[in-house]
Amino acid sequence: MLTVACAVLLGIAWLFAGASFEALRDPLVWLSAYEGSQARDLLANNAQVLAAVLAVAVTVVAIVVELAANRYSHEITRLFLREPINLVVLGLLVVTTVVCIWVVLSTGDGAGTGLIPHAGFVLILATASVCLLLLVPYMYFVFTFLSLISVIERICRDAYRAIVRTRANRVERDQARVLEALDKLQDVARSALQQGDRGIAFAAVNATAELLFDYSRVRDRLPAPWFLVSDAVQSDADFLALAPEYIDEVKAGGTWLEQKLLRRYYALLGQASPGSRDVAYLIGINTARIATETGRQRPDVLELAMRAFNSYLRTTIGTRDLRTAYYLMHLYRQVATALFRPLD
Repeated sequence: MLTVACAVLLGIAWLFAGASFEALRDPLVWLSAYEGSQARDLLANNAQVLAAVLAVAVTVVAIVVELAANRYSHEITRLFLREPINLVVLGLLVVTTVVCIWVVLSTGDGAGTGLIPHAGFVLILATASVCLLLLVPYMYFVFTFLSLISVIERICRDAYRAIVRTRANRVERDQARVLEALDKLQDVARSALQQGDRGIAFAAVNATAELLFDYSRVRDRLPAPWFLVSDAVQSDADFLALAPEYIDEVKAGGTWLEQKLLRRYYALLGQASPGSRDVAYLIGINTARIATETGRQRPDVLELAMRAFNSYLRTTIGTRDLRTAYYLMHLYRQVATALFRPLD
């Protein structure tokens, strides 16, 4: 759209100026007709403009990314740096500026005695135009990318990709990535609670549960080493201080991921109760979904969900948050009722 707008405005300017449109039919001949001094001045000014644009773009992006990372999660910075679009756009600005400077230096003394490299002249004008036209869409992309909903989706997508692409020879690395993703989701939700952004907290809580449901659908296709308690799992903060008997139970059931998720839920509920009851309610609702949708096929997950409900109740009673405790007991009853219903 910006390209079309530039072309239209350029055509209108030429039309009112009474200029010839021969350049449009053969632009290479028109550009090659530039005198050496004119081309050199144009390239020198172009290099200054591109350097200024690059400085402004890097400054704005760095400030915005840092503010978002400090407010919610430093994972935002890592995700941003890994995004290929950032490397392409900023790299194009840098390369165009550097090439422009070297072409200027190769044009002689600027009095027309030097040889203008016409191919470089045309290439720089084209790439400089592309860089400037990409600036507004790129800024739109940056602000869209830094939306916390987008960050949450990327964290879940990377974790799910690590699960489905895991292989027996790299299980420990993929386990570490999934554990890290669950911690990051909980960090985003905790920071959102501190900032009063309940919508972001809701999104992080729901995304955590959806990751478990996606995992349940592909669980039977994963290699056997995935379910082992590797060094990456045992060194995780949620498992490091557990009793050996509990670790043996996790090893026997291969439920380290479910254990990790519910322990993150428990930690988040402790922060949400009683100040953010709606987030605590959502944690209870998702735990009930885990129990009812997965419990019939996997009694071990049902037992973990019931233990989680018991822990939630202890927390809410300890904080005298009776309203949340009542709601959790209501969900507890709904789970029992759902499990009594016959399968369709």
